[in-house]
Amino acid sequence: MTSWRHILRASRDELSIQEAIYELLRHSPIRLSQIADRTGIPFSTLRTYSVEPDDASGAYRSMPVHQIPPITNATRNYKEGRMFAVRCLAALGLWLIALTGCTGGPTAAPVATPSPAGLLGDLRVGVSPNYPPIIFKDGSTLKGVEADLAQHVAASLRLRLAIVELSWDQLIPALTAGRIDVIMAGMSVTDERRALVGFADPYLQVGQMALIRTDEAARLASPTAMRVIGRRIGVEGGTTGDTFAATQLPGARLTRYATVAEAIQALRAKQIDYLIHDAPTIWHLTGTPQAQAAEFLGLFTPLTDERRAWAVRKGNDSLRQRLNEALATLRQTGELNAILTRWIPTRIELAPARRAQ
Repeated sequence: MTSWRHILRASRDELSIQEAIYELLRHSPIRLSQIADRTGIPFSTLRTYSVEPDDASGAYRSMPVHQIPPITNATRNYKEGRMFAVRCLAALGLWLIALTGCTGGPTAAPVATPSPAGLLGDLRVGVSPNYPPIIFKDGSTLKGVEADLAQHVAASLRLRLAIVELSWDQLIPALTAGRIDVIMAGMSVTDERRALVGFADPYLQVGQMALIRTDEAARLASPTAMRVIGRRIGVEGGTTGDTFAATQLPGARLTRYATVAEAIQALRAKQIDYLIHDAPTIWHLTGTPQAQAAEFLGLFTPLTDERRAWAVRKGNDSLRQRLNEALATLRQTGELNAILTRWIPTRIELAPARRAQ
């Protein structure tokens, strides 16, 4: 029989520390915190870097640890994979899993399977928290649809939720640069964005709507009033509302704002005639009879038809699939609908008026 000391020596010769971490995470229920404790490797390093073998060359390449896929026969058969994981554990000086009945060395304690509360790394979620009721801050507390969904998804994936607050125009660059793992900020799926990122399945289908001041209803509320040349239109820059106004309202005087809050203030100050933004924003501001009687009036005819989804780096199919599975579970359990209803209790849509025949 081969002793654990022989396995330890052999595996140290065969594996780099990154290769060992890869195989260990692939084939054993180990926690990153346990690896950090036993090896002295900083947890921050472990959670952002590991390796995977390239299917074509067999060489190892860098890969965030939470994206490592489950074992497949294409990489190594089950028995070989488990044995290789044992050698990895030895190489890292961790508890050894006694799968082979090897003798001649110290008996290893088994690695504990993580409990439901056990964490396997971080899920770095990029948000732009200025979009109530989808994602916003109440004091220092993050709230809204995406805040609740992020909590549920991280728990489902057994990852620690790490929120990264960014401005809207920084979200995709941060994702492509690897500073965040997923965007959960009420992002609409568009062809332009598909060229830059990969999208999970949509969780909400809504469009753009318009907001006006209540005292301007007689002048601005008709279906054609927005298209009058010279109308002052406000949008949040870089959004699908911006795209709609720029392409569909060529005669408008378009003003782009950094946040929807700035655009709302401009409408209040009579610096613009219309604010075009996502339906949840308009519902949030004017979706009750009391709100409709106040300073703003929502025009509930959708201007576009859009789907909201989470974005991951292009090619990160492993994480995208895991997000889709978590979303499917939220749908099946009714939790997705409960979250949407909690934050968007009122949804009003009016069909466009038909032209006279």
